[in-house]
Amino acid sequence: MGSAAALVMVIVALLVRDSGLPFLPAVVVALVLGSILGTLNGLLVAYGRVHPIIITFGTLNIYRFVSLQIFNSQDVTGVPPTLQFFGGGGAVAAPWGCPTPGGWRC
Repeated sequence: MGSAAALVMVIVALLVRDSGLPFLPAVVVALVLGSILGTLNGLLVAYGRVHPIIITFGTLNIYRFVSLQIFNSQDVTGVPPTLQFFGGGGAVAAPWGCPTPGGWRC
């Protein structure tokens, strides 16, 4: 799931940075793209007759490769502050933290 999330993030960052896509449509694009990637995994498991862990590891590597190739393994820069607030990490991370089984942390 992490590699699929990374792929969604770099595609949305590219759309927002280069085409000026507003925040709410960017969220919709992220949800749709994430759903497509998850559905692809599910279809491969359901109809591919391959063990789910093999599909998971395979798509993990494919999604990671594609997300690294989009920006040539470089950091994504020039993303508007609205998206940096939600995923920038460090000083620009969401002030309420991240939900974990043990409570809120980051």
